Amino acid sequence: MIDVEVLATGSKGNCYLLTSGETRILLDCGLPYNKILKLLDFKLPDAVLVTHEHKDHAHAAQDFLNKGVDVYMTCGTAMALGLEENHRLHLIESDKYFSIGDFMVIASYASHDAAEPVNFLVHGDDDCVLYVTDTGFCGGSIAIGADEATKILLETNFSEADLKNSTIDFSQKKRILENHLSLEKAAEFLTQTDLTECKEIYLIHISARHGDGEEFKNLIQKVVGDNIKVIVAKNKELE
Repeated sequence: MIDVEVLATGSKGNCYLLTSGETRILLDCGLPYNKILKLLDFKLPDAVLVTHEHKDHAHAAQDFLNKGVDVYMTCGTAMALGLEENHRLHLIESDKYFSIGDFMVIASYASHDAAEPVNFLVHGDDDCVLYVTDTGFCGGSIAIGADEATKILLETNFSEADLKNSTIDFSQKKRILENHLSLEKAAEFLTQTDLTECKEIYLIHISARHGDGEEFKNLIQKVVGDNIKVIVAKNKELE
């Protein structure tokens, strides 16, 4: 079983913890290192997977390397972050499996304004987690293996109707449309995916300005049916 814990989600930082057996990995590390460590109760993860170089996803990558944690990302992401060669830095390629403890992981190309962005499919013994974030398109290689997912972390960044009526300028709207997954595109992806194995869907990276978590949850729940639990991801608060 893979346990999913949302540490942070949204434009201010993204970080998700997956645990299976003795293995703990982070999906992205978009918060300051010390804050992530507190959220982890000061227990370092076995590895960190980074989707791309933007600060809200890769803020603590160098710090984890400095602390001796294995960090996985594409060559393009590593170059964009200016990371130097390090035996803890693992350069990955799209559509090629690699193992981390109890997990088998494969990356798939994402459509985002970054050097070499990817999303991840993480296999455990009897669970499979699909992590889709910061992409303007959800299909192609991302969809490969999606029907195996028992848990899906899916970006639902904005409502296209809300964005259309927004007062932000055209260039900002264009960037959002091209680089983030809308509620409508997320729903379309789910309707085209065999969700027989799926038990939980986490709605992540929801825009504070152009998204409404509860509204999105209700719509996605209608799309996927009552047998799948839909969860609005929220930031974990420090005690």
